[in-house]
Amino acid sequence: MVHDFGPTQSDLINQRTLDELDKILPVLNGLVYMKKENRAAIIQDNKLLQTLFGIFTYQLPIELHENALYACLNLTLELSKQEKEVIVNEGLLYNIYAFCSDIFSLEFAVMKNEKGKFLVADYGIKLVHDQE
Repeated sequence: MVHDFGPTQSDLINQRTLDELDKILPVLNGLVYMKKENRAAIIQDNKLLQTLFGIFTYQLPIELHENALYACLNLTLELSKQEKEVIVNEGLLYNIYAFCSDIFSLEFAVMKNEKGKFLVADYGIKLVHDQE
């Protein structure tokens, strides 16, 4: 399902909430990474799962999405196949998919319009401008 990139009215949040997320998400990621009990608590609470994965529906600075993505990945570290299926069946991965799709589209558009050469290696992509 294709969706428009960019904020809609439901995506907008105020600066205070943005500042709170900026502080909370790295801490949440650490808590999820460090303790199995924290991961279990989130997995067992469907509302918490939806909230964590729902962050990707908002237009936020990339750093906040990055912290949320790490938290989601850390959450799935030791999940059983059945628990992973619950996440998939609940449709929670769609938000991450849409986010990654947007990032890919933007990166591709930027790379397509740049003049220069791209060096692709196993650790990343580097743009080399013609002047260099």
